[in-house]
Amino acid sequence: MSKARWIFMSMCTVAFFIVGLALTIPGLELAFGADVTCGDWVMHQGDQCRNAGRHSSWFNDYEQQRSRNRDEGSLLAGVGGVLLFGGILSLFGLVTSHLYYKREAADGTTIAE
Repeated sequence: MSKARWIFMSMCTVAFFIVGLALTIPGLELAFGADVTCGDWVMHQGDQCRNAGRHSSWFNDYEQQRSRNRDEGSLLAGVGGVLLFGGILSLFGLVTSHLYYKREAADGTTIAE
């Protein structure tokens, strides 16, 4: 493996871990948190949350917003988990290839690229 490829794969591995954690942690907090939030505001029974889309806006009551928070949190945690798993696989590949090339160098054989 060339040095440039090694550096690229290392950067991708770090990026997978960082983005995966950045999505997973808030996703789990949103999905399983005790507070129901509307933006930065904590909702209470009887409150309404205004959500805006591209062409319209709508209101969610407390239970609808709780369900929406759980759905969005689960999606974030799922995507983040997939990226973390990709980072683990990438790390495994980097370590395996490093050990392979190290063993080949110790044996004195040449490696054709």
